[in-house]
Amino acid sequence: CNRPYAPTIAVTATTSPEALSRLRNDVRSFVAASDIYQSCLSSSLLTSNTQRLIAANQQDKERVVSAFNAAARGRS
Repeated sequence: CNRPYAPTIAVTATTSPEALSRLRNDVRSFVAASDIYQSCLSSSLLTSNTQRLIAANQQDKERVVSAFNAAARGRS
């Protein structure tokens, strides 16, 4: 199981619509890869460490999606 890297959410007033679209795609790819990672971990022997890894990745997903949504709302 390979843990995906979370994209950096860096949106400013000068961020172009194209850059925002690429960032949206990066966030979607990260969420999809995180789902695969969590599924892979879940299919292995569930230990307290495995559960900790799943919880940490879930927190990353929620943080990244929330940051992107906040940045996107600020641009509209």
